[in-house]
Amino acid sequence: MRQRSTEQIFVDLYMYFAGKGLLPLPAAAPRQRKRKRVFREGDLLKPPQAARFLKVNVKTLANWRVTGKGPSFHKIGSRVVYDFAELKAFAVSGSRTSTSDKGDQ
Repeated sequence: MRQRSTEQIFVDLYMYFAGKGLLPLPAAAPRQRKRKRVFREGDLLKPPQAARFLKVNVKTLANWRVTGKGPSFHKIGSRVVYDFAELKAFAVSGSRTSTSDKGDQ
């Protein structure tokens, strides 16, 4: 059995009594929010980043690559990357004015 320090024993006891409502709970430290990265023209995005931008699953992008339906991509060695400008163009090309609109075919 691991030996606990005296400080850890006091923390555990305090949290036990605080959980019972006998002592005030310590204030939680505010969580730091992860900043979202802003993409610019010319950026090359990895598939998870591209999927997040298009709001689709990464596996959907992989299926689109196989069937040729999705945005154009580049292979650098064995790595797949997407040009941000081409992703934006793909997203804009999907815009419709009504549910019956077939788009440009």
